Amino acid sequence: MGGQVSVTFDSQIQALPFIKDGRLRALGVLGRTRSQQLPDVPTVAEAGVPGYALTNWFGLVAPAGTPKDILDRIHTEVTRILGTAELRNRIADMSATVAGNTPEQFGATIRADAAKWARVIRETGMRAD
Repeated sequence: MGGQVSVTFDSQIQALPFIKDGRLRALGVLGRTRSQQLPDVPTVAEAGVPGYALTNWFGLVAPAGTPKDILDRIHTEVTRILGTAELRNRIADMSATVAGNTPEQFGATIRADAAKWARVIRETGMRAD
């Protein structure tokens, strides 16, 4: 927006307001499907990088050893809140989707992403400097 960067890969949640007001131009969306908020913007895979898909997620975690009844209560309450039309609509307006999965499913997502990015780091030789 300040003219110093010619391209970026950003979360649509943060970039959408700037795309809508014309300060940024979306070239592609990073996920597997087109965005409901930007239906005319192709996915990166559609734009010429087959198989490309990158999604971000937000979730709640608890310390190891948290009693199951506490985890179940948190899950029940969060699922109830995420199920309200008002919250789902607000989240959709930000170009996000409510998953509301189980703690086990979320744990599997975390493990799968950790393994994927560990492989990318290994294969590319990426380092933090």
